This record gives sequence, C-alpha cells and structure tokens, in this order.
Amino acid sequence: MKNLTVNDNEVVYRNMIDNATMYCVRPSGTKFWLYKEWVLAEWSDCKHSNPFETWRCPNEKQARQMFDSATHNELLED
Repeated sequence: MKNLTVNDNEVVYRNMIDNATMYCVRPSGTKFWLYKEWVLAEWSDCKHSNPFETWRCPNEKQARQMFDSATHNELLED
C-alpha cells in the first residue's frame, strides 16, 4: 500500500467514471457509478480527504444489484 498514491486513485476513479455503464446522483448530492464489477461512490458529506469509496463484486450482475441497492437505499442519504 505504501506505493499507492493519490494520483493512482485518481486514474482508477477517472477510468470508472468515464467508462461507467450507469450513473446516479442522490438528492443529497452523493454520486454512484457502475463500471463492470465495480461500484464507485462519491460521498457528498465526507469527514476525510478522499470522498470516494469503491466496492468490487464477484461479477457484473452482483455489482448491478449493489448499485441498484445503493442508489435506492434511503439509509445512505447523508
């Protein structure tokens, strides 16, 4: 992990955002992207310097289910 830089994260996140098959913005401003077996979130209210969080699922079908759940889950509203 010590070799991972913020720039590396930026490249990965930018690729997910640019190539996402689905995108959603919650009323709070939190954003979600679906990219292959990945779900990327950008939290609108974040207490640390990196507002992004990713989840990698075993396959694209499960990633779609997670994306759908995250984008419709009122408990995630910040």
